[in-house]
Amino acid sequence: MKKHIVMLAGISLLAACQAAERGADGSGEPMADDTDTALAEGADDSNEILAKKSLSGMDKAGADIDPTDGKDDELNQDIKLPAKTRYATYYLGSYAPKGKCAGSDQYLELDQTKITYGETTCMIKSIEGSGSTVKVNVNQCQAEGEKAADRSYQLDLPKMDELKISGSANADLVRCGSDG
Repeated sequence: MKKHIVMLAGISLLAACQAAERGADGSGEPMADDTDTALAEGADDSNEILAKKSLSGMDKAGADIDPTDGKDDELNQDIKLPAKTRYATYYLGSYAPKGKCAGSDQYLELDQTKITYGETTCMIKSIEGSGSTVKVNVNQCQAEGEKAADRSYQLDLPKMDELKISGSANADLVRCGSDG
């Protein structure tokens, strides 16, 4: 008799769980507190929508930006973005002459707030420019612990893994990790 009562209790519990999954009214809609099911059903759609929203509106005009894979993509598709946004989106990272990322005296590190080229680190004062080229004006420079002159760099990014620097320094560099 006890076995039958336990089995009936188990069946009742199972039926209650199945009813909750189908919705209390049998409509198939998840119940209000059934967040796991509701999130799982719309997860793919909501993730895609969230990704699109996070990539749009990066500038005040709300221009959409497609994600890039860093290989053979061109910045020219986003030339309408403000220079600061283009710098933050495309330029940040490490660069060096092809095959010399480790230990090169032409190692370039582009950061949100500073630029390090070789032994010289400078704070970014302003970023301007159009197309695939930005001009970065820097100040508060330090070279090997000593104060160094303010300067500016022209950075041209013809492809996502190639950078041409000119101005206070001139070099053709590649993004570290793409080859070197």
